[in-house]
Amino acid sequence: LIDQIKHAAKLWIRLWPTTALFVRHADYDGGGGDPPLNALGLARAADLARVACRAGVSAIFSTNTQRTLQTAQPLAAAK
Repeated sequence: LIDQIKHAAKLWIRLWPTTALFVRHADYDGGGGDPPLNALGLARAADLARVACRAGVSAIFSTNTQRTLQTAQPLAAAK
């Protein structure tokens, strides 16, 4: 079964190449809890959206923290 899974994965990658882009949340001021992005973080999230949109991003995944959602939101809005 493991060999069959490996073969299927190799075939999938050859037929449908995929690139994954992992991004950590943008800048925030720290502190406990669930802090939002600061002004620099919001600007960086907008920059990320411009770059990633041109790269043809087809899916966006995020955790549910405020800073990660705020990082992903500009790209999601641009799609």
